[in-house]
Amino acid sequence: MRQSPRKFRKPNMAKLRHLPWLLVPAAVLLRLAVVGGSFTVDDYAQLTMMRGQYPVPRGALELFTFSDGSPQEVEALTEAGFFPWWRHPELKLAMFRPLSSALMQLDLALFGDRALYYHLHSMLWWIGALIAAGLLLRRLLPGGAWILAFAFFCADEAHATALGWIANRNELVSSALALTAFYLHLRHREDGLAAGRWLVPLLFALSLLAGEYALCYLGYFVAFELWAERPWSERLRGLWPVGLMSGAYLATRQLLGYGSRGSSMYLDPSARPLDFALGSLERFPVQVGDLLLGLQADGYSYGSPWAHALGLDLQGWQRLQLSAGVAATAMWVALLGLALRGDNASRAAQSLGLGAVLSMIPSLAATPSSRTLVPPLLGVTALLALCALWLWRRRGVSRLAVLAIVVLHLGLAIWSTRILTAGAALVSRQVQRSILRAPLDPATVAQQDVFLLGVADLTTTIYLPLVRRFHGLAAPRSCHLMTASWGAHELRRVAADSLELRRLNAVATPGDLYARVFNDGEPLPGLHGRAGPMWAEVVQVDAGVPTAMRFRFARPLDDPSFLFLLQTAAGLQRFSMPAVGRALILPPPLPPLAIPL
Repeated sequence: MRQSPRKFRKPNMAKLRHLPWLLVPAAVLLRLAVVGGSFTVDDYAQLTMMRGQYPVPRGALELFTFSDGSPQEVEALTEAGFFPWWRHPELKLAMFRPLSSALMQLDLALFGDRALYYHLHSMLWWIGALIAAGLLLRRLLPGGAWILAFAFFCADEAHATALGWIANRNELVSSALALTAFYLHLRHREDGLAAGRWLVPLLFALSLLAGEYALCYLGYFVAFELWAERPWSERLRGLWPVGLMSGAYLATRQLLGYGSRGSSMYLDPSARPLDFALGSLERFPVQVGDLLLGLQADGYSYGSPWAHALGLDLQGWQRLQLSAGVAATAMWVALLGLALRGDNASRAAQSLGLGAVLSMIPSLAATPSSRTLVPPLLGVTALLALCALWLWRRRGVSRLAVLAIVVLHLGLAIWSTRILTAGAALVSRQVQRSILRAPLDPATVAQQDVFLLGVADLTTTIYLPLVRRFHGLAAPRSCHLMTASWGAHELRRVAADSLELRRLNAVATPGDLYARVFNDGEPLPGLHGRAGPMWAEVVQVDAGVPTAMRFRFARPLDDPSFLFLLQTAAGLQRFSMPAVGRALILPPPLPPLAIPL
């Protein structure tokens, strides 16, 4: 008996409408390695603040005040070694983030020193931000475009640092709350959602209290209302709740004395408007190059492995990256024109393009970094998706451009994200092991001053005592970074209590860029400073970097209360001083990645 052929059934699209949300668990799996990471960098500053182990006292909601800028605090932090000897005399790094501080207090109370649970907590906020972004893109973009844009958004490597660095969780909290507030704002303005009248300002206020990243998302509110087809009085009425919250936040921040000074990491626009404007001309194209071409902005700020592969020094790589960023900015203008042509997108969707530009303005106050680019990523991925669909309909050679967009913003983004996520987790564990296994004698270390001749990771630079104290180990009386350079040096002992360091190559290193976090002035011959029992002076500067420095100590270098350490791939190692008049070559410091697991 012959069976009748099976009829082909068309898929029920209504049942498939939830499939794009599988991108959220896929994004989590892509970055699951972060939960294996340890604490790192500012995590230890905040953890020791909460336990009363930081060099100066801090309130429960002041965990992002690393220095209030007063001479007394700067001096105390320098004596302990948390600030290096070349720091600005009024170095101020104080961010107003009380909600994020409270969440860290909650973590410590619940989880103690188990970093795994801190990372899981961060991931919950990040998942919330992904879902809110997905809801926004689904609402604002046509069918296929929102799925493609959401895939780009989930895959981008800009999420890696904020997700893997606990102290940077403030960005995730702020993003989740601000994106949710913006989604409810659309529901309130277009669908008449009554609860939006009070939920939007409440969530946006909480977002601001989590971190100033919320000011970036304000750009989307402004762009949406400016682009809307409503009377101007109606547009302004839609903006006043979030505008009021933003103004109140900025006023409170100013009245309480928060802000930055003396650091190249942050340019306070209110205190240095001209420097901010001039710096933006450089920082904006670098960030656009990251968003469109995947040239990570961190490479411009702290060096890139691609520079060595291309045979370029740090400054050569910066020139190349800046040039590529300028080209990317021109490309962005062209993409805007293509993506927003005709009926390709609604006016609301088109507002995402303007919102992305406006969202970048507050982030231009910070050193270029991929971690600051999550806010503009919402609009940029939308534009890329709209552009890809427009080009796909043109067929022919245009579809090759679509392939390039997908490969760059999906394929290469996934590859880069995996490397960044796994690499950061590994480095944080290895650095922690290196510090905890440092050759320090528990019986005498509390009476010792440690001097780091060179290190190649950001945690060991100034956090060594804090790491050891938090994990219950004896810590030195002080620990001082002598040079931030990642290069080789000649060390010459010129007297019983003095030595000179001469750089063997005048080329700048990523460590030299990191050094400017503590002082935004140019290094000059004659620059001097004191840190604990050490006096330091810059003797020579070449190509903008110190190439010769002289150090004098309160006691002879062979005094048992002094301990000199050099970082190698196997960890921190003791360094014995040569006889007076003799010299030794110090190899470049290496991150401690050869320590057995």
